[in-house]
Amino acid sequence: MTGSALFAGGLAAVAAVCSAAAVVTAREGVINARVFPASAHRATAVRSWSSAPIRSALSVVGSWPVAARLGGSAIVRSVGMLGAGSPSVPEVVGTRVVAGVCGAMIGAVLRSPALAFGLAVLGLMLPGWVLARAARARTRRADSELPQLLDLLAAASHAGLAGPLALRRASSAIEGPLADELARVLRAVDLGARWRDELSAMADRLDLPDLRRTVAALTRTERLGASLAGSVSDLATRVRQARRAATTERARTAPVKMLFPLVFLVLPAFLLLTVVPVLFSTVRSIR
Repeated sequence: MTGSALFAGGLAAVAAVCSAAAVVTAREGVINARVFPASAHRATAVRSWSSAPIRSALSVVGSWPVAARLGGSAIVRSVGMLGAGSPSVPEVVGTRVVAGVCGAMIGAVLRSPALAFGLAVLGLMLPGWVLARAARARTRRADSELPQLLDLLAAASHAGLAGPLALRRASSAIEGPLADELARVLRAVDLGARWRDELSAMADRLDLPDLRRTVAALTRTERLGASLAGSVSDLATRVRQARRAATTERARTAPVKMLFPLVFLVLPAFLLLTVVPVLFSTVRSIR
């Protein structure tokens, strides 16, 4: 089979998937319009990313039994760390499949089997890397917001609020990924879930050591009836001291990390600008 035939077949497959996704999206729109007529005009006027045809097509591709095997535990964990509004696991798997197929098609058109294999592997792996990078960045932002949360919890507990109320007031005063996760926990609590279980699930999802200590302190004070103000204040002090020590340690390793650009980049350029002209002039004077 020639490269043009492979390209045409790939385009036909993508068109078939998009057509199926369009049919599914249109059917869901008709059902929503009949069940919820009051909100039908808003659904048709403003289309969110969750109802976009491209996302529906990726979800259809990722739901295939063969493609579903590409969704490993790492992707599931990264999707959970991204929180609300993140792409679902079938959508990420569908993105990997489409990217891999497009890479293989480009290599087939260029008639290079090695390039087709490399682009296919890159297309399969790149969405997972991007998703994991975004999840790590969001986790780092949540970790940076934790000292402020601890200070707010200490202030609220000193004011006489219990653990759940102090957590609710503290979460309303911060912004960012940690605030989104706490809002998710509070919504689940309002629907009847146990707040200790939801906090433990959030700590497991974000996998932050300081957040685990915070959840353990809240759970312990709620179970034993101890004072939350003292434990949270001590925890905030320890967290700030540990982060200050970690920052100092990273600053001490900075000169060692600067040796590589200094030796391999700055020093050769300095030699080219100073020593090489002197050598050229010396050689010319000898001749």
